[in-house]
Amino acid sequence: MEHTTVKDGGGELGLFINKLSSEGTIESDGTFTISPSTAAKTMQRFRLPDPQMYFLQMVATAVSAPVLELTVETAPRTLKFRFHGLEIQEQELAVLDSFLFPGVDAPPHLVELTVGIAAALNFAEEVTVESSSVNGWWRLSFSAQGMRLEPVADQAGAPTCILTVRKRREVRALWRSQRHPELAWLEACRHAPLSIKVDKSPFPTELLPPLPLETILWASISTTKLEAESSLDAPFSGGHAPSVVVEHPHLSGYLVLTNRETAYRHGLIFVHRGLIIHRPLIDLGTHVVSGILHCDSLKKNLSHTDFVEDANFQAVRLFLKHTATALVTEFCRDPQARREHWKYLWATVVNLLDEGVLEPQQDTIIRSWATLVHETGESQSPFSSLQKARFLEKAGRGDEAIRLRRNLLVQLKAEALSCFESGQFLKLLEICEVLKGACSDLQWPYAEELRLAEWYIQGLLGLELDRVLQDSDEPLTLHRLALLRRWQNDLVGAIEAHLKALEHSEADALVRGWGIRYCAELEFSQERYGQADELYKMAELELPRQRDLWEECAFFKRFLGQAHRDESFSYLKRALEGVEVDSFVHWLLVEELKKEGRSFLTRSELAALQTKSTYLKLKRLLEEGDQAKIEACLKENLDLSGWTAREDLMTRKIEAVQQAERSFGPTYLYTRYCRRRCVYQLHRLGALKEAEHLQCRGHLLEHLRMILVDLPSPDLKPALYARERGATLASST
Repeated sequence: MEHTTVKDGGGELGLFINKLSSEGTIESDGTFTISPSTAAKTMQRFRLPDPQMYFLQMVATAVSAPVLELTVETAPRTLKFRFHGLEIQEQELAVLDSFLFPGVDAPPHLVELTVGIAAALNFAEEVTVESSSVNGWWRLSFSAQGMRLEPVADQAGAPTCILTVRKRREVRALWRSQRHPELAWLEACRHAPLSIKVDKSPFPTELLPPLPLETILWASISTTKLEAESSLDAPFSGGHAPSVVVEHPHLSGYLVLTNRETAYRHGLIFVHRGLIIHRPLIDLGTHVVSGILHCDSLKKNLSHTDFVEDANFQAVRLFLKHTATALVTEFCRDPQARREHWKYLWATVVNLLDEGVLEPQQDTIIRSWATLVHETGESQSPFSSLQKARFLEKAGRGDEAIRLRRNLLVQLKAEALSCFESGQFLKLLEICEVLKGACSDLQWPYAEELRLAEWYIQGLLGLELDRVLQDSDEPLTLHRLALLRRWQNDLVGAIEAHLKALEHSEADALVRGWGIRYCAELEFSQERYGQADELYKMAELELPRQRDLWEECAFFKRFLGQAHRDESFSYLKRALEGVEVDSFVHWLLVEELKKEGRSFLTRSELAALQTKSTYLKLKRLLEEGDQAKIEACLKENLDLSGWTAREDLMTRKIEAVQQAERSFGPTYLYTRYCRRRCVYQLHRLGALKEAEHLQCRGHLLEHLRMILVDLPSPDLKPALYARERGATLASST
């Protein structure tokens, strides 16, 4: 076989490589710009989650510039932002749109401004930027026709920048509302370090709010020692000197040691360029610490909800962890002086001892405190009792730990249901966390559902939810995760999860029926009534005896119009024959049936229905003696008559449901009836977002109660858990 040899050919390959590795030469000098339309297409992946969040970018611009004052002036179709003390040069205005792209060396405030302009252009007709410089006034205009830079005046004025957002006429929401929707984002700017005025009215901003009244100890964090000393007499401290004073090159604010309920309520607030970005309460692993922290050096994402967890973020979190540990150590130095707060700190102390990250001196102080508290045997909070069980288990007393956990489950299951019925969701959040830990320690397959229950409660309380939901292969859990995504306005993710559950091989008729019904509601909320009608019919085949579905179909048919009146009447009659019997709701359904079925009911049928409803109502009033409460709710106007203003009607509908939840309970039969009826009335008013929120809240509450009721009893063996759970699920529906 011949071998072919390839020669270098006079070193041409080497010359070619040397040419590639040599430095380039500059052929021309200039700037590179692209049109706004091309930039918008290129940056589509990096848009803000809500274009109206451009308002936050304006505040971030003012803080990072910095400026003396930011004023906002509103008109029916226009918002004007005036940055007092900000000057943008003509050369910067000419290349302002290029600051969208990474790698461009630009001042931080101009990057924030450019991102805000790009977001506003998604729905604005025109955005203009006017700025005074040494050469005079210049105006930069962005519109569908492109970008235009032109001089306004020759003479220079005081350093000022004015940004004007002019909206399109087809934004119909503006004509129904007295307030621009983006002004709702003002709440995220309440800790901005500048003066903000909206239509000449000052917006109250507070750099550091007062310490919570429940504060036990607090730590002062500042960038310099001088600031730390000045914070000792700061008005927010209420005259209480900090127990810990620390410095950080880029961080300022305070941390407080308090009880768990206060810590959950206040959270750990990060402020980035004047905007509240994230509340990672669990980041420190210490659930009795909250505070407010200003840090502009961290890198935030475009959703304004979180930081990029780079090395800088990890270093800040580690610094805060050490500061929180120092606070706990100070608390444990003198246990007798703060005996009333023992129950709040026990769980945190046990966690710190388990982690093994304490310094020797800290470990000695904290361990001595834990031994003293354990020897006293004083009654602790539920979470502390759970940690005490782990403390006993590590001491070799496993039987005592198991008994303590089982007794804790018995006590907390009843307490959780009581908190749920009374609407005490903040306390219920803490109970669910203890239940999750107890089930996990007992190796019961229930901790994941309790984790889902915690997410439900956080959503109902308006707290920030976890960013990533876990994957599950269980059909019912998939539907519950879909409801949570629906609550977060992730309709695409909700539909995907519902379809995954419906296609699951282990999905029974009940789970399939629920999934189809939820999909029907999603179609209805998107005003696709034909698809919703078909899905409701499919759900009825899977759920042939569910009263809630019949009521929902009845209201849906009524919503569709007079042509479907006979079907609405038919569903109402079937709802009266449902499994659940309640005299109050039965009476209301009879009134609905009389209204809808005037041409269908005979006199004898009408008399029989009226007699039965009156008898059941009187029997209920005599047995329970709650006539005043029921009559008070009966007087609430459930119709759309008697009101003229759309906003008043919407408020009235939502308040009626809130009153039912307070008076009867979140999932009581009347509350469900009232919520369902108000949902369809809100649809008639065009308040689709409010209706979807109200309907989804009802489902979250029902599944949350189902999870709590489904909690196994302590004497239940894990092997029998699945069978008993299936029986409980069937009975609860």
